Amino acid sequence: MKRHESLQELSRDHFFALVQAKDLKEIGMAGNHKKSIEIIEKFIDFWTNELQNHFREEEEILFPVFTIYEKNSDEIIQLLLEHLEIRSKIYDLNCSLEVGILPETEFLNKLGNLLHDHIRFEEREFFPLAEQKIPEKVLFKLSKLFAKRPDRKG
Repeated sequence: MKRHESLQELSRDHFFALVQAKDLKEIGMAGNHKKSIEIIEKFIDFWTNELQNHFREEEEILFPVFTIYEKNSDEIIQLLLEHLEIRSKIYDLNCSLEVGILPETEFLNKLGNLLHDHIRFEEREFFPLAEQKIPEKVLFKLSKLFAKRPDRKG
């Protein structure tokens, strides 16, 4: 799907997040304890170094700009609630790991599904709506803000 230049950095982030979500969704199929730990550690690193920043960009830049052009957006409410739920689950995950408990496979699979579904909603529903509602000249200004994040890949 062709994405407006302003949202391409966020879409690239989504690709990497989908890889993490896929791994979490399939963690029970890993077959051994060591592989599960590697997947969890890789996910925590990704969250800490990239995905948290991605959420902040959406919450501090994209969502507020969107609400200038689309007041009382159900999409924004849904996305913010999903961000909170994902953060909450990652907090629980970190707490478990700190005390040496490997979370249940079902919990990790649910986190993977939640992240996957959240990204798909953004890509299929919210981003097209943002491209429609936010004026082109404003979108181009956003692209400069998103491109400045130091942890960007590529």
